[in-house]
Amino acid sequence: ECYQFSFTCPEVCFLVGKHLFTGDTLYAPPQGPGESWGVEATQQILKSITEKLYVLPDDTSFLPGHGRDGILGVSKEEYRAFVAQYPDLLPPIPDSPPPHPPG
Repeated sequence: ECYQFSFTCPEVCFLVGKHLFTGDTLYAPPQGPGESWGVEATQQILKSITEKLYVLPDDTSFLPGHGRDGILGVSKEEYRAFVAQYPDLLPPIPDSPPPHPPG
């Protein structure tokens, strides 16, 4: 499957079996976009990560464009700790994935 993200600089992630190639979208440990991205772009990438990546199985490995590999279950727990500290700023991880748009 291929997940296309829509924000300032479109990023693409590829899921091959249980391996997710995330490019510059997701890192281990989690890092968000830099300050130069701005608030709106940061909110969009976090929404994409939580709604499209963090709904995949916990045992999915991810391979970023640089840095160390990770496991989504670990990354989700780290993100949930951030959400607990800043619930008004960060989107939660949905209980189930949103439906895919037609096409």
